[in-house]
Amino acid sequence: MGNKMPSELGKKPTDWGLEAATTVAGDLLKQGAPMPVLSNVSQSLHKGFVGVADRWVLTVVEVEPGVIELAMRDSGEHRAQRLTQVVRSEAELTACLETWRPKFYWWCERLTIYRLQPQKIYRVRRTFTDYYGHVFEAGQELTFVQRNFLPHDGGHTLTFQPSSVYLQEELQREILDHLDVYLEEI
Repeated sequence: MGNKMPSELGKKPTDWGLEAATTVAGDLLKQGAPMPVLSNVSQSLHKGFVGVADRWVLTVVEVEPGVIELAMRDSGEHRAQRLTQVVRSEAELTACLETWRPKFYWWCERLTIYRLQPQKIYRVRRTFTDYYGHVFEAGQELTFVQRNFLPHDGGHTLTFQPSSVYLQEELQREILDHLDVYLEEI
């Protein structure tokens, strides 16, 4: 509606909205990315997402016709803070994402349960306790075997040698959302 976006990909101009903003964000963040960047628009959620294979990092929402809200979490020690920016044009979106690019890439490289690889060794960085009360001490080394998701009880069983870790999605949300704080690949 109203605002037209010039196409950078040789297509004819598109109305500025959710799909166009998500496409531009994905294309912009792919440039120089440390790994493949993906983008997707969920018609049922009315949101766009940009991220990597195991994590959506940036959320795109059209709050009213031609008005886009970008949101993501900050990085590093500020990772609990949420960043938001309202943009009304491709130029505003580009300016915002140029400042957020290092934060976006920081999130792309963080370890998640979906990135764990069989036969790789991981070290516990911060002591934690799983759902069953098993304590995993900082410095302990674990060799990853496999991951199983248990949809009925909302949990993940991470099979390691010498011990498995069970993380329930609600009770261990902090560990699941910030696995890189608790484990590191060695």
